[in-house]
Amino acid sequence: MWIGMGYRPFILGTLEDDVARATGRHGADSVFIAVGTANSNLLNLAVGLCRLRGTVSVVSGAEACLPRNEMFQREVRLIVPQAGGPGRYQTDYEKEARDYPYSEVRWTEGRNMQLYMDLLGRRYVSLEGLLPNTIPLAEAPEGYKRLQGETGAKPLTMVISYT
Repeated sequence: MWIGMGYRPFILGTLEDDVARATGRHGADSVFIAVGTANSNLLNLAVGLCRLRGTVSVVSGAEACLPRNEMFQREVRLIVPQAGGPGRYQTDYEKEARDYPYSEVRWTEGRNMQLYMDLLGRRYVSLEGLLPNTIPLAEAPEGYKRLQGETGAKPLTMVISYT
């Protein structure tokens, strides 16, 4: 079970109830925190959703106190992965295009992107739901106000058409 931003309850109830039902009350193997900044409350919730020896992966910034007692009782691991995976921030990989051997690193930043582009090309991944709002350039100021939630419903994304 993957839990992160965009979580929609598939069973009516709280997130904790949903995870308990879906996992036979064992807890999630992994909980990914993918938000702007994780705080102590979010880390507490994530640890509480984990099974014994589960993993919390913080894929965002976090300035929070760790829930040490809860982590200790469940032996929860906390990991903070690099944004792009192996190769990210490595000069020889990023600037000199020296790839890691496939047998050593299966999923590098470049291989991840290559697979994603392939899935897009085969239409296994669709971006339609992310780009529902297209506005003409003349309406851009109003569009920015909507994106900031100042007027009307706040859309996730918006495309400004220059044609």
